[in-house]
Amino acid sequence: MDFQESSPTRTTTISSQPVSSAHQFQPTSESVQPSPSAPPNHATDDPALAMLAAANPESLPAPLWKTADPSHIPLPTYSPGYKYVQFARTYTNKTISPWIPHPLSPQERIFYLSQTRHLLARISYLEDRRGLKDPKLEEELTITRIQYSVSFGRVFRINDLPTEILTSILRLACWSSRSPDEHSLWRLWLSGTCTRFRSVMIRDPTLWSAFVYNGPSQHHQALTYLERAGNLPLDIRIGERPKRPLRIHDVIPLFDELWKKISQLRTLIVVLQDWDPIMHIVNFLGGIRAEHLPLMLEHVELHRTGPYYVQSGGAFPEDNYEHPPPLFGGLPVPSLRIIVLDAIHTDWQRALSWNNLTTLDIRKLPFTRTPNNRQFQSLLRANPGLKKLLLDGAGPMWPAKPNNGEVGEPVVLPELEQLVLGDFSLHYGIHLLSLFRAPNVTDLTLLNTCGNDEAGFFDVLCEFSSNVRVLTLFKSEAPMTENITLAVLKWLNTMKHLGYLRICEVHESVLDLFHYNPVTLSPYTTSEATDGVICPKLSFFEMQRAPAEAIAKFAETRKAFGAPLQKILVPVWMRHAISDSQSRELTKALNPHGKLLVLFGKSEEEAQLRKALVQQ
Repeated sequence: MDFQESSPTRTTTISSQPVSSAHQFQPTSESVQPSPSAPPNHATDDPALAMLAAANPESLPAPLWKTADPSHIPLPTYSPGYKYVQFARTYTNKTISPWIPHPLSPQERIFYLSQTRHLLARISYLEDRRGLKDPKLEEELTITRIQYSVSFGRVFRINDLPTEILTSILRLACWSSRSPDEHSLWRLWLSGTCTRFRSVMIRDPTLWSAFVYNGPSQHHQALTYLERAGNLPLDIRIGERPKRPLRIHDVIPLFDELWKKISQLRTLIVVLQDWDPIMHIVNFLGGIRAEHLPLMLEHVELHRTGPYYVQSGGAFPEDNYEHPPPLFGGLPVPSLRIIVLDAIHTDWQRALSWNNLTTLDIRKLPFTRTPNNRQFQSLLRANPGLKKLLLDGAGPMWPAKPNNGEVGEPVVLPELEQLVLGDFSLHYGIHLLSLFRAPNVTDLTLLNTCGNDEAGFFDVLCEFSSNVRVLTLFKSEAPMTENITLAVLKWLNTMKHLGYLRICEVHESVLDLFHYNPVTLSPYTTSEATDGVICPKLSFFEMQRAPAEAIAKFAETRKAFGAPLQKILVPVWMRHAISDSQSRELTKALNPHGKLLVLFGKSEEEAQLRKALVQQ
């Protein structure tokens, strides 16, 4: 597949000038034969090596690479970015695996220092000749850079650095991990590398203030982290392994110790299957009221992954389901900014004390356990600075009787930027959107919407969409009747600034609506879009679980109508579902400089749209 690769930190392109730090790469071997035009300080002419070899040839360590003729090695048929990553990983592993750390002898120090100098000279020489646009020079430059990045550490005296500089380096290494589990693993590896590293890291509390707890086997490790963190704010994530759900007796010892540092707790993220350990944590947080303890909590997430509408377990009375205890004992927590309740309900009347939220995320609750309309509106009214509202399978109750005065005037949320609505019928969506207004939403997501002919939902949604830049549509099952089609067209036509579209399991008929006449709201009868297109600024398209043929047709039509896409982005887990011919068709359908990219996590393009809005 002729893919390129995109990530928040690196984008590899076909051209010799990369978007960021990665360069075009088509490796042919683990090394290359020195060019006939090699500079005079090439390793074969190095005086130190020549003198050392003449004195004792057996004293030379094995070279870092073997020479080979790249012209005799076939090229693998993988994308440039994939080949770069695979080669770098393979070369690094082959170089490091047989290496046994030890103090270097004088001969070894001379040898490795000379090799490092040679690599630096070679890199400089090749960089000076990049203007020749020779693919072999570009390839050799990439390989030489990898060789240097692997080998220079053998002559770099990192332990001779001042403590404050070494501390900064170790912090950067630890906090650049991609996940909480990886972060924990890297800390253990680095602190076990040598005595110097261990001494510096143990004395740095910032490295131990965040940790993941996955079960009793990590209890002593968690206590060690708490001790090393000192008085710093704590960020704690509690989860469980797939085949070993945590029980209530697994979390009690940890929270008994955590109680001593409850005033330092800044972030608490809990992802558990059973009710009992979750309810113990809720009661733990409720104990704050009796002790009148100061709090600095900013971020709380409680996720229950078991059956959503069933309370299992026997450690707490069933009355806890009908009358759940309030979070934080009902006390206001002025520092609280983010709250996520996933299949966990609370005493909503006493939740009105939350008044500084920037994120409110409620998921998977039966409507008998959700806030009523008055409570929901009061909660929104108490948090005018709300920036993200996520309602997925949860939301305010239906009013007991229509027009009974339970629903007040819509609450205006002027700061709301991200709105996620999911797992509800369009009929319920009309009621939900009648409770608030958010005219400045820039990121809108609709998940698993379903229902009958409820065109009124999209009519109301128009009031939320005029500033939308990022739109996500996941698995819409609404029937495309004439009324629905016209309502959806009007809604799409309000998004004049839409730049990024993400779809998943959306019917092709929905995509066809983007190519209607924005003036008449009817299909074009010619191949020319005389009145422009709907969403004229749409440039980036992310496809998830979508047929490549339908996306290629979508992109080709946009191109024919004078509004071509710049990039199509494919998640990394979907890249192998697209054949070479499909990838060529997708690339052909873009503008002349368009790119088909493989996406690792959040796209850089989406982040740039958000950044541009902030700057405005």
